[in-house]
Amino acid sequence: MMPWRRLRQVSRREWWLMARIAGVVTVMPVLVRTCSVPRLLQLCGFAAPRPPDDEALLLTCVNRVLRHHPALARNPCLTRSLTLYRFLGASATDLQICLGVRYAEPLLAGRRARRLAGHAWLVRNGVPYLEGARAAGEEFRVIYCHPTYVRGVA
Repeated sequence: MMPWRRLRQVSRREWWLMARIAGVVTVMPVLVRTCSVPRLLQLCGFAAPRPPDDEALLLTCVNRVLRHHPALARNPCLTRSLTLYRFLGASATDLQICLGVRYAEPLLAGRRARRLAGHAWLVRNGVPYLEGARAAGEEFRVIYCHPTYVRGVA
């Protein structure tokens, strides 16, 4: 089926959701560059919508917007995680957003330092959430999680 025909089959509800997601994704690079991490997460949680009834639809819409967004060159995982965190209800749910690092390359003889690679992902009940095949928690060392506690878990 042609791509333009698939787009015609998208419901109004999906178009409206994708428009809101595109708005968040558009301002995200500016916020990432200008805000501290706690402030950025506070902004993502500010007036966040209630958790959706259909998380699969939300995930599909976020992935569609990110796949076709022209301004998204760097940090796709950070933008994806922050957008999902916002639209999944942010602080109203039991979600955590985690940031982690790992070495991007092995230490070579004669070199003093290695490059680091970063990743951002969501965690629900201690397990990476909506990550697909990647097990981010195993590959990356967590350096920051927000919130540091999860409601209902002691």
